[in-house]
Amino acid sequence: MRLSLMKLSEFIYVVDSNTRNGMKASIKLIASERLLPTIDENVLEQALMSPVWPGLISPVCLLPDAHSGYGAPIGCVFASDFEMGELFLPEQSDLT
Repeated sequence: MRLSLMKLSEFIYVVDSNTRNGMKASIKLIASERLLPTIDENVLEQALMSPVWPGLISPVCLLPDAHSGYGAPIGCVFASDFEMGELFLPEQSDLT
């Protein structure tokens, strides 16, 4: 499944928050046009699941080196508010 990306600038693309039911924020992808075709479909699918987490308060950003992770892509950045919901930590994290 290839997502519909809206180009905001030379290196920033956006997936609208209405792309999938329950998304609380958009996804911002930082990449060049040359890099876009190399992004793994699993990364995009994991990124689509990220904006549904409790407490999310910002867009989900995918960095140019993003790759599949545990629940969220490695190279995925977002802000969450602990007061609004659970803080997301992947099961495999050393922080738990």
